[in-house]
Amino acid sequence: MKEFLNKKRVVIAMCITAFFFSLVFFAGFIDTSYGTDSMENKTQSEIESYWRASVSNVGGDEAYKKFSNIVTLLDIDTQHRYAHIFGGVLYEEEGINSFSVCDSNFLYGCVHEFVGEALFDSGVQISDDLNFNCIEKLGESSRFCQHGIGHGLIAYFGYSEESLKQALNICAQLPTLDGNKIGGCYGGVFMEYNLQSMLADDGSVRISENYLEPCASIDDEYMSSCIYWQPQWWRNGPLSSFGTDGEVFKEMGKYCYEITTKRNLIDICFQGIGNIIAPGVDFDTDLSIHMCKEATSSERDNTICRIAAAKRTVDGPGAQVANQICVGLLEYDFKDCFSQVEINSNNKN
Repeated sequence: MKEFLNKKRVVIAMCITAFFFSLVFFAGFIDTSYGTDSMENKTQSEIESYWRASVSNVGGDEAYKKFSNIVTLLDIDTQHRYAHIFGGVLYEEEGINSFSVCDSNFLYGCVHEFVGEALFDSGVQISDDLNFNCIEKLGESSRFCQHGIGHGLIAYFGYSEESLKQALNICAQLPTLDGNKIGGCYGGVFMEYNLQSMLADDGSVRISENYLEPCASIDDEYMSSCIYWQPQWWRNGPLSSFGTDGEVFKEMGKYCYEITTKRNLIDICFQGIGNIIAPGVDFDTDLSIHMCKEATSSERDNTICRIAAAKRTVDGPGAQVANQICVGLLEYDFKDCFSQVEINSNNKN
């Protein structure tokens, strides 16, 4: 019990530390109700107290609207990190009943941290309640919320291979509406296992000399999700200083053909590449198309990569821009790309 409480305090302290180092970014976007001093002149305690006071005074809903306005001009990955911070404060102030305050904005950062804090506070038994709330609130889009449960589970258990198995076993017990095993709880587990995002600045990308693991030895039930999220680890880990972006994605394409011989899993691997290409080039549609071409000479796999990049671009500039990535594909593939962009856009809204 003492070890569990110490673990929670450490993670909360890490989040606060990450917030302190981000002040310089907040300084230009804080509203006048915060006061005349810039954020960089505030202490760690004052900054933490600010959002607590805001939630206490106007409620979680209004505080989150205010937060959303403040970060609106920041890039999407920075928004995501800050939304993690707000989600933690929201949970600590209002508890699990305010889970519905968090939404799909900022790549579900608020959802992810809220879930993580709930798990640290109540243990894995809270997973069922959180999962029920995900389904009740988001319906067919609940996998995005369940992704946050996965983040929280691996952070709760730890980052060892044994912890990975424990977290995946919990995911396997949680009901889903669409049966999705890529972006849901499983996906959250693999993403957190690889990147340790919930540990903020004190986390580190997983280190391994074997770029095929853990997917090469994972149970078949979890293989599709593991392979989908593996390119994100390649980009941030073994290929982080490999060369130019084009060289990196070309190497990733080679890895996709090495990690499996099963055609359906190769497809998923190139979906994973497309998913990280879009934000990696700041949602530049021409660059997304170019990087998918760099990743493979296969027309099929290039198409798969482009459709995935288009779907991810919905999270940035939106469907209208995302559709530009579909232009130039064969007629059937163009229609499929356009349709998936529309579905993603509807799910987001």
